[in-house]
Amino acid sequence: MPRAFVRLASVDDIPKALKLHSTELFSRFITVRRISQESISRTSELTLVVENVGKHESYSSDALEKIFKKFGDVEEIDVVCSKAVLAFVTFKQSDAATKALAQLDGKTVNKFEWKLHRFERSTSGRAILVTNLTSDATEADLRKVFNDSGEIESIIMLGQKAVVKFKDDEGFCKSFLANGSIVNNAPIFIEPNSLLKHRLLKKRLAIGQTRAPRKFQKDTKPNFGKKPFNKRPAQENGGKSFVKRARF
Repeated sequence: MPRAFVRLASVDDIPKALKLHSTELFSRFITVRRISQESISRTSELTLVVENVGKHESYSSDALEKIFKKFGDVEEIDVVCSKAVLAFVTFKQSDAATKALAQLDGKTVNKFEWKLHRFERSTSGRAILVTNLTSDATEADLRKVFNDSGEIESIIMLGQKAVVKFKDDEGFCKSFLANGSIVNNAPIFIEPNSLLKHRLLKKRLAIGQTRAPRKFQKDTKPNFGKKPFNKRPAQENGGKSFVKRARF
């Protein structure tokens, strides 16, 4: 998601910068706000997810605010414009979120098809990938290591790897202190949310092994009128280059 942080030389210039909110920059609407507003927490009671049904690459937050403020006070509108999500709308009261969901979801307003659902925080961000496990490592061995970090939601054993998911952010953060711990006489290594990365690397490795090296690949492009090799440059020592003799 494209984002930038701008530090101004004087606090007096902040109101001027905030006036750029919902203006266009290179044909895209931009959102400008104080960094302190990033701390607003999203909950299922207050926050609605607006799906990007129209596949918009840019959308004005002011236009969204005009629609959603009819249902109550809006705390924040975070325009995302991803493939799935157009924006996150957070209200100050839960009743306003409930009204907006009931009256807009599945309706067509201002020639715009609205699809909304309540925000649900994903717990996938609290999962770690533990690698370099020995073949005899068990779930019980890992629980001995990570129980001190926090409450564990689940452990999935994957041969010499395992995915450990925690119930809260604190447990997830503390788990990295166990990096390099010894389990069955071997050090373990911890990576955040890298199952997808390993799948992609494994897929690329498999594709690379099925392809022949470039020098052994057959060139299917026609070479009519082209020489198979470059002409040898003239010798720098003054001698004459080899000249092929004519056949008799």
